[in-house]
Amino acid sequence: MLALVSVLFISGGLARASQSYWDFSGNGYVTENSMFVGDAIHRVDILEPTVSDEWVGGEKKRKVTWKIYFNNQDVIKKYRDQVNAGENPGNLPENGQAWGGRFDFFVMLPRAVDDRLTRIYRETTKRRAKNIWPGGRLKVVHEFYWDKIEEDRPGMDMGGFNGSNTRWTSIPGDGDYESMWSEAMGGNSNGCNALNAGEDKKEHYPDRPDSENPLINHYIQRPTEGSDGFYTACELRKWKAEGHFGRILKSWEKGDYTVGFMWEISAYTDKNVDPTKLPLIAGIKSNGKTGYAVFGPYDTDGDGITDYDEFTYRTNPKKGNDFHNMSIDDAMPLTPSTSKGFFPKGKWEGDSSQGSFQYDKDAKGRLVPSGLHPPGLKFRMRVPNNGSDSGEWKTLLADRGYYDWNKYYGAPITIQKRDLLTGALGPEQPLKDVVLHTDRKPAKLEPGHAWVDLRTGDVQFNPKKDQLGKIRFHLNLLYPKPQDYNCAARQFIQNSEAEFDVWPMSHYFKPKYDETSVPAGDTKLSALPYNELDRSRAFPPNTSFVNRQYQDPKTKRPKGEQALTWTQVRIGDLHNGKVEFAPYSWLRGKNRTPVVVTYPDGSSSEDPYSGNRGEPVYAPVNVTGKQPGNNDLNLVLHSGSGPRNAQVGGPLHMDGDTFTLNAATGKPIDPFVVPDSWSTLGLGKISLRTLCKEARTNKVETGGINGMRLDQELQWEHAPEDAIRTCKAGGNCERDKYLYHDERNTTERSRALFSGTPTETGDYECTVYALKPPALAAFDLVAGPNVKNKNYDVSILPAAQKGILWQSKKIRIKVHTMAYFYNPQWDSTTVKAGESALSPKPKSVQTRWGDGKIGDLPPGTKFEFGKYGKYGADPLPWAYFEDGSDGKTPGKTGDGRITFRPDKWMDALGAQTPVIVRYPDGSSSLDPDSGNGGNAIYAPVTVTRDNPGKGDLHLQLYENDSFKSLDTRQGINVIEGIALIDRPFIDSWSVNLRGKISLRMLCTPKGKNAWGEKVNGLTLANVHAWDHADRGEQEKCRADRRKCNPGKYLYDGYVPGGNSANTMERTQGIIDGTPRQSGDYSCSVYALKPGAEKKFNEFIARKTGGQPAGNEFSGMTQGIDWDRSTFPVRVVKKFDLPRTGGMGWNVWLGIFVAGSTACLAIAVCARRMKECGGGRN
Repeated sequence: MLALVSVLFISGGLARASQSYWDFSGNGYVTENSMFVGDAIHRVDILEPTVSDEWVGGEKKRKVTWKIYFNNQDVIKKYRDQVNAGENPGNLPENGQAWGGRFDFFVMLPRAVDDRLTRIYRETTKRRAKNIWPGGRLKVVHEFYWDKIEEDRPGMDMGGFNGSNTRWTSIPGDGDYESMWSEAMGGNSNGCNALNAGEDKKEHYPDRPDSENPLINHYIQRPTEGSDGFYTACELRKWKAEGHFGRILKSWEKGDYTVGFMWEISAYTDKNVDPTKLPLIAGIKSNGKTGYAVFGPYDTDGDGITDYDEFTYRTNPKKGNDFHNMSIDDAMPLTPSTSKGFFPKGKWEGDSSQGSFQYDKDAKGRLVPSGLHPPGLKFRMRVPNNGSDSGEWKTLLADRGYYDWNKYYGAPITIQKRDLLTGALGPEQPLKDVVLHTDRKPAKLEPGHAWVDLRTGDVQFNPKKDQLGKIRFHLNLLYPKPQDYNCAARQFIQNSEAEFDVWPMSHYFKPKYDETSVPAGDTKLSALPYNELDRSRAFPPNTSFVNRQYQDPKTKRPKGEQALTWTQVRIGDLHNGKVEFAPYSWLRGKNRTPVVVTYPDGSSSEDPYSGNRGEPVYAPVNVTGKQPGNNDLNLVLHSGSGPRNAQVGGPLHMDGDTFTLNAATGKPIDPFVVPDSWSTLGLGKISLRTLCKEARTNKVETGGINGMRLDQELQWEHAPEDAIRTCKAGGNCERDKYLYHDERNTTERSRALFSGTPTETGDYECTVYALKPPALAAFDLVAGPNVKNKNYDVSILPAAQKGILWQSKKIRIKVHTMAYFYNPQWDSTTVKAGESALSPKPKSVQTRWGDGKIGDLPPGTKFEFGKYGKYGADPLPWAYFEDGSDGKTPGKTGDGRITFRPDKWMDALGAQTPVIVRYPDGSSSLDPDSGNGGNAIYAPVTVTRDNPGKGDLHLQLYENDSFKSLDTRQGINVIEGIALIDRPFIDSWSVNLRGKISLRMLCTPKGKNAWGEKVNGLTLANVHAWDHADRGEQEKCRADRRKCNPGKYLYDGYVPGGNSANTMERTQGIIDGTPRQSGDYSCSVYALKPGAEKKFNEFIARKTGGQPAGNEFSGMTQGIDWDRSTFPVRVVKKFDLPRTGGMGWNVWLGIFVAGSTACLAIAVCARRMKECGGGRN
């Protein structure tokens, strides 16, 4: 049975030709008049059909299986009550059976099943003996069990069922179909007359008068809740008349003893058929007594929804107008919410006659949807006619039919506006500012739009920001026609309201943060905030969270606590609300910071109507401390000029915990040392102290020694919140006073300055202590300012607390002379021979001790050339300190630059000159502990020369001392027997190549190869080669030009009036002699470097009569090693002179020769000497 029937109560008014009854789950029962209808419930039981989809013959079909029990409850009761194992109860009333004789079983199948595929499987009850020993005595009892009758599953087809003389079937159209139906259901003396009782008489049933609305709720057949009424078999007759029944099955069963039967009937229908809507009758007939059960689509309340569907979905089968729209009491602007249309869910309590339906309720006392959405419901809603917002309004049906409903309903959408501060609602009025969608659901429902689903009654609404209050959508629904399931009920119409109670978003949220625990100095995010009013309700997308102080929306005055400076909502958490806590390392304990929440509709947690009533929302935090570790207290030594941030340089290089400092007496130590101490976690101010001792005497002093002191202690304070806000806002950040927490891993900080000017040399050591308050107290016990008898025993500081309560570093100071700190070096100077060059200034480089001063030497340093020890190198004679560069000239700044002046004829070479450096304190580079270790300091120099090229050697012939070049093509004319009057002048010089130049001349009669040095009285005379002036001559000449000897020496260019411009060597001479024989001759003058002169001499010695040329000077270059100039000489007789007007020319010539021959050469040479050899070059 689908419905629980504990006690069946039927009114006495049902005593008619037949009795019928429907429960509330689709089960009906029919008996003839002499039988109590309740017996049918005990004799026949149709279970809920099972339904599945299967493929049959390549076609998808729906399979339905009914399981029917006959006489089952009687059999079970009988076996339960029997106590005598030998009993064999019969099938007669005296045996406890209500009916006597054998049974006829009838089943009327739905016509919609495929008769060809229908199968029947049967079982019956059986007994078996079982021995038991109660009280130690044997007793035999019988167990009840089921077993098949004959066939296996899936059972017999219709042919097999007919194959017995006790089983019959018939289908509509067969000749015996109606007689078999009448045999079972009425029409003869043995039938129950259930379907042949004539028309139902309306006066037997309560009725309600029709109202003005022709479709108002109207019951004819079934009673409503709380009223009395009658049941008839009207629906069975209707279904029979409309051909809903098909094959009838009949079986004449055994009747000699009490037995139960089960029939399992499986059949197939079209895939679109709902088997629960198909009627099926099963019953028993015996000795004129009948009882039938019906499974069918009966509808008790006449709402067009079958009782079976209402039973399945647990809806009320006795209430026909039971549709509801959910009231949305928490609708928000800009957020679509849906008022679901639904039939409420519940359960039937009590028996099927006197019981009642009890509705399920949720935690808020609201009805619970069942999930039932029966087909055929039509929802309607009024919309403006022709798109206007005035005039006639009409109702839109799902089938697009229009009916005038103005006289029954008001506006389709109404609003009661709300005063947000008081919550009071105004009068209901039309709301026209809504765009209504009914044809197609939008992909996105924009603000101010609504979607009404005319199939389900669902209303989805997205309010605008200003649509606040109670907004109602007035719907009307038309139920399915009930006539197929209830003979006399009329179609239901019901009104429903989809109500949306809209507040600003902030009204529905009370943001709440759980406490976050974070260690001081760490950073941690809070958990996500949640809605304290409803934790399941998430904050709307794009809700923003800001960590700031609250404001009163009306007065704009600050409200509540200020935001902590060490909290923030990061950009990445703007829309999820996580708060970042980064407490300063010195903070401890509980605190909180405000968070203002702004919702997408513009409302915020500052609103007085918000869920938090405008009271500040705080994110609480508990700041815990960390246990300081062994390296918590730090001490680092920096260079610097003071303890302030801008005065501190980089960290100093330490050897373990010791920094070694070399200092000079009378000069401030360099660098000054800045002890910098900080703690990462530990709280408590840090104090800096020092103990110093001298190595030789072990004398200990506190605070400093030998002119050096630790002072200017600076202890930082923790910045208060106001100072931090000022700093973060771009104001004044007092970073030499406060710690602002943006200092990495710093809870406390202190600095001081160790500085001073030592007065005595020696080795000193100062230990700097960083002390937390407990360690400072211990330190002061042995070295404090108020202790008279200090013992300086710092072992009182517990070793286990080093790095936690105290820390120390050592400064080792070695005080030296100045020379210790400097290692002067000169960069190499390059100078061309014959010129002068100034060296760079000397710079101090890394000393041999690995430290010292880099860069310039101290002011007042003096320089001199000198040897380092007995075997040291001598200074270069051509290196000079000039213009006070040696630092010894008053009023001159000695920068140590050296002037190098190598002779022009000096070889290309690299050289260096030793320099002794003397410092202002009297120490010098000769000292063994000087930066150069007493080793020689040299200034290097590189002397360069130009390489000679072709044309380096010059040879020039002049007609005489007039410097008119001799035309070597024309040559010279001379007179036989007369000494040369215009003696040709020879000038030869080398530009770069060193080595004296020799002049030689060879002549030969024209046309002959008889070259010789003395031919026909012609020869070279007065040949003069210049010497190089040594350094003494040059310096003598440079100092006093009257002491210059340019006729003998070549002087460098730096000597004023020097005569060596473009001249490395020079030789001059003249051609002289008295020709003895007239004729034509050729002469060649040679300029020869020493190597070429040697080859020349070797050639002459061979007396070949020729003159040397290129071949004879193999391996040498003309114009560099040798050169020559060849010219013709014509010797004429005395009387062959040109006609010049008689003898006068000869007479004059003779006089001139006699008077001037003797001094010609001297005059020419003297002129050349006076010009310091500056010939045509």
